[in-house]
Amino acid sequence: MRRLGLLGAVALAFSASIAHAQRGSAGLVGWVRDSSGAAVPRADISVQGNAASARTDDTGKFRLTSLDPGAATITIRRVGFEPETFDIVLMASHVDSVNIEMRQNIQRLDAVKTEAADRRYKALQEFYERRAQGHGVFFTREDLVKFNTERLSETMRATPGLRFVRIGSGKFGLRFEANGNNKRDCPPAYWIDGRRVRGVELDDFPVSDIQAIELYHGVSTTPIRFTEGIVSQNCGTVVIWTRIPGTP
Repeated sequence: MRRLGLLGAVALAFSASIAHAQRGSAGLVGWVRDSSGAAVPRADISVQGNAASARTDDTGKFRLTSLDPGAATITIRRVGFEPETFDIVLMASHVDSVNIEMRQNIQRLDAVKTEAADRRYKALQEFYERRAQGHGVFFTREDLVKFNTERLSETMRATPGLRFVRIGSGKFGLRFEANGNNKRDCPPAYWIDGRRVRGVELDDFPVSDIQAIELYHGVSTTPIRFTEGIVSQNCGTVVIWTRIPGTP
């Protein structure tokens, strides 16, 4: 009886394993477009609490596979657009499909106007003036594209004083070694086209969208205009200037 009971337990466990395997993983395929219906390429798609991530192709299409069935939160990010987040219930052994519309942010919409483009050119002129003073680390577009990659982290691997932390599948965030602390993570402050943004990491921005980057290790070397709102701690600053629409 004892042996038969053991065999029965093994059989039940084996049956449960087969049932779990048959249940299968979930998938998600989608298309990302702007308000005019045009495809949005190179948008990053991530799943909250999951290492799965994807990037849209030239048609705005993306595909996520091997996802856990059940409720999931999907986030889409692209420079020049407001982040989009939505909840979905994924079904086992099933591929769901979605269509997402991204809204261009005010900064990018203003940039198509002549006066706004003039402001951007002035901002880039100030970038070169700060580079000449030598108080930070500076990357021009020419510096970035020679690495032939879309990952910003790959363009900075050889830069002293930086370290990189994994934030997703093949993506990394930047940390300044001078601000390292074994007891807590210390992400830097980010500024995009002169505006403070939160909740982003370095590889959220593809190289093809970037015109120039400034890195500042500490508040003593950071220009005053990029220290606004930093009151409790300083973990360094990353200033990103995106490409001006209409330029090669």
